Amino acid sequence: MRQHCCINKQSIKELRLAKGMTIEQLSQTTGICADILYKAEGYAFRMSVCDTLAIADALEVDIHALLLEKPKPSPGPDNKTIAED
Repeated sequence: MRQHCCINKQSIKELRLAKGMTIEQLSQTTGICADILYKAEGYAFRMSVCDTLAIADALEVDIHALLLEKPKPSPGPDNKTIAED
């Protein structure tokens, strides 16, 4: 079974632009179809771990820079953290 990551759309675009890369260049570097990269930059997107690693390598960043953060549990009334189910 393939593992997937939830990608932060803003991170990919910002990092790509900071490297001076076009989507087409990122596509050529990673081997990922440009259409998939356009979609990944357009909205929150689930992508395979392998593809996410390829993008991180091409952009020379840690994979965590591309992932959506998990929401943090909110504190309860006594200011103790409520565990997620």
